[in-house]
Amino acid sequence: YAYTGASHYVIQAASDPAFANVLRSQTVAGNLTSIQFALPAAPDQTHFYLRVLPQRGSVFGVCDNVLHVKTDKNAILPAMKSPLNGTNFAFKKPFAVFEWKAGTLNMDLVDHFEFWFTEKTSSLASVTTVGKVFDVTFQDPLKFDDKLGFKVQVLAVGPYGAKSALSAPFEYNVCPDHPEIIFPADLIGKVDPFQNFNIQWHNSFWFDPGSQYLVTIEDAATGIPLPGFNNKPTTATSMPVPAGTLTNGKQFTVSVRNSSSCPDILLTENIFLATGNGGSNQPQPPKLVNFKIEIKGFRNDPDGTVFPPAWGTSNFRFGIRLIDPDGNDLALVDANGNPVAQLDIDSENSGVIIQAQNRPEGKYKLKLEITDIFDPFSYYPFDQPRFSVLLNDEPIVTDHVITIDLVNPDSQFNEFKPGFKYPDIDLSIK
Repeated sequence: YAYTGASHYVIQAASDPAFANVLRSQTVAGNLTSIQFALPAAPDQTHFYLRVLPQRGSVFGVCDNVLHVKTDKNAILPAMKSPLNGTNFAFKKPFAVFEWKAGTLNMDLVDHFEFWFTEKTSSLASVTTVGKVFDVTFQDPLKFDDKLGFKVQVLAVGPYGAKSALSAPFEYNVCPDHPEIIFPADLIGKVDPFQNFNIQWHNSFWFDPGSQYLVTIEDAATGIPLPGFNNKPTTATSMPVPAGTLTNGKQFTVSVRNSSSCPDILLTENIFLATGNGGSNQPQPPKLVNFKIEIKGFRNDPDGTVFPPAWGTSNFRFGIRLIDPDGNDLALVDANGNPVAQLDIDSENSGVIIQAQNRPEGKYKLKLEITDIFDPFSYYPFDQPRFSVLLNDEPIVTDHVITIDLVNPDSQFNEFKPGFKYPDIDLSIK
């Protein structure tokens, strides 16, 4: 209630009814009779005592009505929104956006969100801090490689560090991916229908024994499959198409399905033209191109200015290799021609840029290995170490969190250890 003559009001939150231990204080103008007051960070079920003191100049009045509250982190929660709970993801999906909504939150008291991504096999969580927004984007095929799937949740953080509980989880399945077609190329592909040719594709990242590739050629105008090429099975990565199968002058689509995948996993189709005039029944020799690969690393610095104080993660080192489309190890150099074989992650902003000149187009494999972790060993779980990979300034992997599993050091998800080798990071060089 208003206090006549007050120039200001002082709102106090204490841990005791005598206000001997005031944990937070805020001064507001004397013409106000209500505000949104954010509590400081505290364990769940903490008791707080609140009062409002009128102030005139340097003189304070008294408050005869102390409010006693107990925190409940489950009282108000955000809620996940999309993709829908139970959605299927392709193995090593390169890109995904997750969205949530305010739910029962009072957004005036929200400073930012934490997004929790938990792999089901290991139950290890990586935490991404985002602003006062309702979405997060992951460009990280290494994130979607747990064959048992994963779950996501979000929590809200107040301006003084108080946190809500995690939202109800959305759980997702991971399914075998469909392969990428090499030939005929999409949109620009031309084949001579009067000669034999081979449809060619890369292996799926996940192709279990007993799986098959199902090849379909359709008339692009009608969508009707050609006889003999409606989910035609093979376990190879190519399929012959006899001369005379295609009609000269018409467009066709070709798709290759992984038989073990899920029905709703996106299946790409390549559109190509059958023409006896300029058709080529072999993939063209790869062009020579220049490209650059940037690898960035982060490990947090110690910070004694926050509460509780943040300790730093150990310095560590990446070993770096690049394999060309023919399976050869490339000698790596930076922009000055200096050899590059490793990257020391010794700050919050470590990185290296690899330059390549006159290399053939195709699919390259970047291999990263944590070769060393330097003493003293330390891992800060509230700002986890991470890395990013960019190809010609375009993100391929963005802020991949380097997880740790102290309970099961031999787990495939215990990444923060010497000798841990990441799955190949595929780079399509064009």
